[in-house]
Amino acid sequence: MSELHKVNPGRGLQLRQTGVFDLEKIYRVMKEWINQNKYNFNEKDHTEKAEDKGKEVILEWVSEREVTDYLKMHIATNILFINLHPLKEGLVKGKVKITFTAGVISDYKNNFGKSLFTHWLFKLYENYIIKSEIEKYEDKLQEELEDFHNITKEALDFHR
Repeated sequence: MSELHKVNPGRGLQLRQTGVFDLEKIYRVMKEWINQNKYNFNEKDHTEKAEDKGKEVILEWVSEREVTDYLKMHIATNILFINLHPLKEGLVKGKVKITFTAGVISDYKNNFGKSLFTHWLFKLYENYIIKSEIEKYEDKLQEELEDFHNITKEALDFHR
């Protein structure tokens, strides 16, 4: 019975900007951060559409890293580029919205919750025995998420 312990409230951390972007650089910088921090990367969605006002690109990424046999860190990144128009040297002009959400997933192997008794054990284990360890990883993940957010922000601001 896995459970996601969110580290950021509401809609998560967001970046919004209108202007000129180097799409390849943004993608490369974000992927490098994910790899350097030893997350397993999964691009769940990559959609490109030609619209009247320009190209639209939607990316949905999930990055996860196992930290114990019971806990793993999870970062979801949703990227939306709209009204994209190509410029010179790989640059594009348009709007971007990037949303970062994260949490610590407990019991990701689903060892608990198969019966009422194991569900009760799960709640006992989560709320009393391992609670401080979960909080420790939530704090670490919050720091990593802020770093990921800042690295991405720097890549976006490059052509401002």
